[in-house]
Amino acid sequence: LANISDDTGINTSGTGIGHDITAILDGDYSNIMVLNDYFQADKDNYKTGKIAFPLSKLAEGEHTLVLKVWDVLNNSSEKEIRFVVKDVFRIETVDCYPNPMQDETHFVFTHNLPDETFKVNLEVFLSNGLRVDMMNSKVGSQGTESLPLVWNPAERSIKMSPGVYIYRLSVTANDGRMTTGSGRLVFTYR
Repeated sequence: LANISDDTGINTSGTGIGHDITAILDGDYSNIMVLNDYFQADKDNYKTGKIAFPLSKLAEGEHTLVLKVWDVLNNSSEKEIRFVVKDVFRIETVDCYPNPMQDETHFVFTHNLPDETFKVNLEVFLSNGLRVDMMNSKVGSQGTESLPLVWNPAERSIKMSPGVYIYRLSVTANDGRMTTGSGRLVFTYR
């Protein structure tokens, strides 16, 4: 995300040879990123705006990014930033379906380790924090979405009362990195 401004206005048309808004990652001039289409002018103001450009699949470690912007009078300005990418395992979303549930529900999560198999610890709590069940399982994934983890309280001899429950998934990757995700689950009778 870059906030840019110029008193004469920002050149987003690329008028003139090489007058595009560009970014260069890690000094790789063979892969210049043209960002004209990612510029969004501020409301009612041609002099200021933002560039929101997604950088994904960056290697872990330190990186540099050089951003070059032109004004409408053919003047350019460059800024360089240095940043560090840490390869952190994380759960993006956690969900269960059906929710509300009656007999069983299926827990799924999205993550940033494609096609990984995980050790999953599922905990279900009453709203006052008292744990009603804990279950360990192995769960595979297709791409960045886990396969469903089925939870059936009756099969596990857990007596459930209608109400709202809290669940927590503690997920461990093969290399030992762990993360958690949680949500709410509603239990109803048939």
